[in-house]
Amino acid sequence: GYLVVSPHLDDAVLSCGRFMACHEGATVVTALAGSPVSWDELTGWDAECGFAAGDNVVAARLSEDRAALGVLSSQQRTVNGLDDQYGPQPGRSGIIRAGIESALAEIGPRSCAIPLGLQHPDHIEVRSVALLVAAHAQSPTVWTVYEDLPYGPNDPSGQFHNEAFAAFAEAGFLLNELQPELDSTMRIKTAAVECYVSQLGGLRRFNPNFDQDIEIEHYWSLEKNPNSGRPK
Repeated sequence: GYLVVSPHLDDAVLSCGRFMACHEGATVVTALAGSPVSWDELTGWDAECGFAAGDNVVAARLSEDRAALGVLSSQQRTVNGLDDQYGPQPGRSGIIRAGIESALAEIGPRSCAIPLGLQHPDHIEVRSVALLVAAHAQSPTVWTVYEDLPYGPNDPSGQFHNEAFAAFAEAGFLLNELQPELDSTMRIKTAAVECYVSQLGGLRRFNPNFDQDIEIEHYWSLEKNPNSGRPK
């Protein structure tokens, strides 16, 4: 099987849904699926998504994510990292790393896909942690990188992509663009995306081109650069 590392409870499907539709049986490990201590405070994004103070937002999102992954014949696995909107979490990087490493150890996937890490601080941290895991992994797992959607198309100057590519180079890795066969899978991906009922209103309000921006998926192979010395 294969593993997809997702920052939040929708990123894997938004970014890789067509690929997952072609390759059933993925396990998605979501790094930031933990719950805050209480639900008394309502964040701006959760309010935008129609939640009220006291609602267990993570429980609702877990349920939506299970439904979406079910459409793609994929499995849900979670890590108790805390979404940035719920405030700082001591040791968050270590929590994420342990979660990814235990998924790799238990599943022994043929391949593991990690985010390019564009724009959002949560995505950038998950990419950084996943790169540490990849640098020290002993398994024969093939590593790939996916472009975070819908962030990817919303980078007209290329600044976020350039920062991400620089981070991979700095960590001692080479990226080579892949061209996986994804035709005729958009219908299945759309059905999966529609399961994220609470998220879609906010996503479409903030990005009127949301539905177009999640159509084209981009992937790269991840390889250690033999000329960079030992990866950091």
